[in-house]
Formats: sequence, structure tokens, C-alpha cells
Amino acid sequence: KSEGLPAEEAPPLAGDDVVTPEEIAEAPEIAVGGQTDVYVTLKEPCRLFLFVPQESGSYRFFTEGEGTDTYGELYDENGVKVAENDDVGEEDANCSIDYACLAGKKYCLRVRHYSYGELLARLHSRPVPPARRSGTSRPGKA
Repeated sequence: KSEGLPAEEAPPLAGDDVVTPEEIAEAPEIAVGGQTDVYVTLKEPCRLFLFVPQESGSYRFFTEGEGTDTYGELYDENGVKVAENDDVGEEDANCSIDYACLAGKKYCLRVRHYSYGELLARLHSRPVPPARRSGTSRPGKA
């Protein structure tokens, strides 16, 4: 598992780096514990998904797929990028983002190919299990 990088530390994007409120409103919703297939083509190089948690807490958004190189980005309800991730690890080119979300707020996940091409992956959303150490997590800092 890899935590999401702050936006300013991530590599530059190969395309548009903005998600509008209209795009967020039109994105299909993914529920806690949900999963959905993500198919990216040359004509549609990224997919957007809406996430609205019922409870505040840390959530993990990740992809699974054979031979895929996904790049994940998380935006708040205003279209501001709050986290992004490229690879889970050296051996796994799927993306994974942990983020402390607030109940009732809208978040938008954008999934795309890291460089350029087609891919088929499965996107998941799950609560992050509580850490076994003391301390608290502030919203936005998983």
C-alpha cells in the first residue's frame, strides 16, 4: 500500500488537470466497499467516479488489474486535487490512495493510464482499518 502523494509532489500529467463541478455531478457513484470496472481508451483517456461517504474516516481507493499501469487522482467537491498516486510498489503498477474524508462531502476519483493507452482495471473503495497506534487523523491527512 502506498499513501497518496500531495499533489505538488506528483509527476506532471499528460493532459487536463482540472475536474469541474459539472463533471463531478455527472460521474457515476461508487459506494463504500464498492467496486467497478474501469475501461480507459484512447478516445476516453480517463474515467471519473463520485464518492460521498456517510461517515467521516479514512478511505482507501485502489485499482486491481493484470498488466495495467493506472494513475489515480482524488479531487474535493470544488475540483481541487487533494491526493494522487501512481504505483502501489515496485512490483505493482496499480494505484492506491488513502484519504481522510468527511461525511456527506463529495469526492471525485479520476483513474487514467499512467502514460497513454488502453487499460481495463477494477476500482475499489474501502474504509482504512484503524491504526494500532495512538493518535488521531485530521480530515485530509490519512
